[in-house]
Amino acid sequence: MHENVSSGWEKITNGVHQGLILGTLLFLIYINDLPMATDNDSKVVLFARDSSIVITGPNQEGLQIVLNKTLSGINTWFKANFLSLNLKKTYYLQFQTKILILCFCASQYKVK
Repeated sequence: MHENVSSGWEKITNGVHQGLILGTLLFLIYINDLPMATDNDSKVVLFARDSSIVITGPNQEGLQIVLNKTLSGINTWFKANFLSLNLKKTYYLQFQTKILILCFCASQYKVK
């Protein structure tokens, strides 16, 4: 209350006003448990508002299985936390030794 003037109470369904430092802090607290949505086959790296997932494996088939399992777990976490994964801003980068480097847009793949 400031100088005996106050605002009325309103129900907040979700979100924080964009641009506030509080929003960034709350986002970091909010997303801090995202790594628990994955298993030991992947490593989630959080930095500010960016997230990376590192998956390693000896062959393409194994990587694809782990990638699908990881994306499914993350998608479940997003839904449970009333968030959505923006597939237009989601990419994965695949490194292969001595052969080639590929970059794919995740929007080419369907996430259930």
